[in-house]
Amino acid sequence: MKKISVLILLLFLVACSSCRLAEIGYSEDEIKVIESLGEEAKDKIMEHGYDAEIIKVISDPTFDVSRLDRYLSLDLKAEDRLMVVNKGYQADSYDEDTLALMRTAYYIHERLDRYLDYLALHPEMDYREVVEMVNCNRDHDYYTNTIVSDTSKDDLIIANKYYTIEEYVPEDLVHIDSYYGLDAYLDRDTYEAYVAMADKMMAEGIDVWITSAYRPYDSQVRIYNSYLERDPQEVVDTYSARPGFSDHQTGRVVDLIEPGGDLGTFEDSAAFLWLQDHAYEYGFILRYPSDKIEMTGYTYESWHYRYVGKEVAKYIKDNGITFDEYYAYFIESQKASK
Repeated sequence: MKKISVLILLLFLVACSSCRLAEIGYSEDEIKVIESLGEEAKDKIMEHGYDAEIIKVISDPTFDVSRLDRYLSLDLKAEDRLMVVNKGYQADSYDEDTLALMRTAYYIHERLDRYLDYLALHPEMDYREVVEMVNCNRDHDYYTNTIVSDTSKDDLIIANKYYTIEEYVPEDLVHIDSYYGLDAYLDRDTYEAYVAMADKMMAEGIDVWITSAYRPYDSQVRIYNSYLERDPQEVVDTYSARPGFSDHQTGRVVDLIEPGGDLGTFEDSAAFLWLQDHAYEYGFILRYPSDKIEMTGYTYESWHYRYVGKEVAKYIKDNGITFDEYYAYFIESQKASK
């Protein structure tokens, strides 16, 4: 008899809570969704009051009941609550610009304030452009706020106007056979990948030649200073890296020409057209594309190919991003979040 009484009491309490949810404004179907979460969650939702968006949140496959308090605390549409909470985003305000930035590809949450500041300075830009520019550190002047590059990243070492490799020397340099290019050196993996690529090109009747490869720090000093004798520094910086910031110093870069041609004519060559379609298959990317000058900080170089490995090269090509963007999103931000 006692057990029956307890059961009746429980049924009464359940019925009362269901009635309370109905009084708040939830429909019969919505009450069933809420009740599936258990009593504790149901009590929280009753205390919170009617919220049509929370039903959409609960019904989403990415919903995490352990984060219910956080979902309830946000006065946002369901999709935005799910994004903000599931990704662990915290912001001072979830205004239109903030949410739009958060939804943008390659958004890095640690850079939110920088995105917002840059957007305020460049209201003509769309959110994707803002994220691209800040991820490439273009909200800072060149050669300011510089970071010592992580040279343990091997094929993904970055060197640009914000990352210095100081006087780094690659550990496994090999000499380039005279059949493939000038008297110079490359990182071993880069060289082996290049040989496979060049052999394929030449088998198809396309001649190509390495005219520049690994450059030691001292060589870049001489090259950069020679340019300064000809042009002002602000001009030189558009086409040549300062010593310690050169992509060539990584040992994973080749500058290419057709035999008898030069850098200026390479874009019109059969080799260039072939590389546009196939370089990524061997792990190479066009490092300084014509449509990414504002992001890379360098003028277009149709001849400059950087080895990053096949998987990364394919991703960069498929998604139309620069190596700078890839590094910011997949390497630097991941390291910062650990």
